[in-house]
Amino acid sequence: MLLNRMAGWQPFRIDALGLVTIFGAEEMNTAVGTLTQSWVTDWLPFLGSYTVANNQIVKPIQGFVLYNITDGIVATDVCGWFTRWLVSYPITYSATTITLRTDGSPMSADRRAIALGLGVLSMLPLLILAVLIEDWWAVVNIVALIISVAIRQQVLGQLRNSIDQAANSVPRTAIVKTLLTDPRPVNREWYSDMRMIGWLAFGVHAISLGMSTLVNQICCVFILVLCSFLKCRQIGERIHTIGTKLRLETDLGDSSWTRSPAYIRLNLNDTEQDNMIHWNLLPQRSNEFWWNRYKERVAAARGQPNTGGSTTEATIASNTSTLPNPQHPVSQQSNSQGNTTQTQLMAQAPPVRSATPPPTGTP
Repeated sequence: MLLNRMAGWQPFRIDALGLVTIFGAEEMNTAVGTLTQSWVTDWLPFLGSYTVANNQIVKPIQGFVLYNITDGIVATDVCGWFTRWLVSYPITYSATTITLRTDGSPMSADRRAIALGLGVLSMLPLLILAVLIEDWWAVVNIVALIISVAIRQQVLGQLRNSIDQAANSVPRTAIVKTLLTDPRPVNREWYSDMRMIGWLAFGVHAISLGMSTLVNQICCVFILVLCSFLKCRQIGERIHTIGTKLRLETDLGDSSWTRSPAYIRLNLNDTEQDNMIHWNLLPQRSNEFWWNRYKERVAAARGQPNTGGSTTEATIASNTSTLPNPQHPVSQQSNSQGNTTQTQLMAQAPPVRSATPPPTGTP
C-alpha cells in the first residue's frame, strides 16, 4: 500500500531535464577538470555529466598568459587542468609557491576500493526503490547514471595517463607538456568512443529521469546534488597529486607580502628583470624609490642560505583576479642529473569573476 502511494504521489512536477543539463555544470567542469582523484567522490554521480562527454573539462580557461622570463617568451594560454587547479586551490595573494615534482604516487588500492564502495552505496538505494515501486523508467535512469560514472573514470584515466607520460619527459620538456599542452589521450580512438557512449548515457539519463515518478526524481536529484557538493568541496581529494607522478608541493608563504618580496623569491638576474620591465610586470627603472627598496630586500634575502640539490627549476608567478587571492609564485622542480638550471615563468589572467578585489596601492 505504501509503495503504491509513493508511486502515485505527484502533488507537483519538477523540470528534471533542466536540473541535470544546467544546474551545477560549470562547477563540475571546474572540479572534475583539475584531474585530481578522491577516495570519497571518484565513483559518485554528479550533475552536468555532459561536460565530460563533450570534452569541456580539458578546454583551457581563456585569459591566462604564461611569461617565460628567462627566455623572454610569452605563451597566450595555460593548459586547462592547471588553470582549473589554480581556480580551485585557496592560494594567497602574492606569496604562494607551488613546486611541481615528479615523485608522486598512485592512490592506494584500499582507498580506490572505498571510493568504489561509496559509489555503489550512493546508487543502490535508488535502484532498490525503483524496483520496489516498479518504476522502470527510474531503473533505466540509474543504469544510465552508472554508465556515466564508469565513462567518466575511463576518460579521466586517459587524461591522467597523458600527464604521467609528460612528467616522464626531460625537465624542460616536462614544463611545456604539463603546463602549456592540453592532455592528449594515449588511445585517442578509445577516448573518442568513451565520449560517444557518455553522450548516449547522458541522453538516456535526462529522458528517463523526466519520465520517472516524482519520488524517484526527488531522490535522484538529491543524490546528484549531494555528490556534486562533496566534489566541489574537495572532500577526500588528493589535491596535490595529478595522475600518479606529478605532485604539486604548495607553500602558502606570508599572506602579508606584496609583489616585491614575491619577486625576490624568483632570484631574477638583470636580463630577467629587463624582461619583466618590458612586460610591465616590474616598474620602470625611473621609479628609484621602488628599485632602491627592492635592491635592499634582495641584498637581505641573499644573506640566507639556499637549499641544495641537483634540480631543474621553473618558477611561475601568476597574477589573476579570477581568484580571491590572485597573485602567487609557482615553481617547477624535477630530479635530474648535472648542474642546476633555472627557468623563470609567470602566469597572468585578466580580472574576471573576482570574488574579492586585489589589494590596491604601490607594491
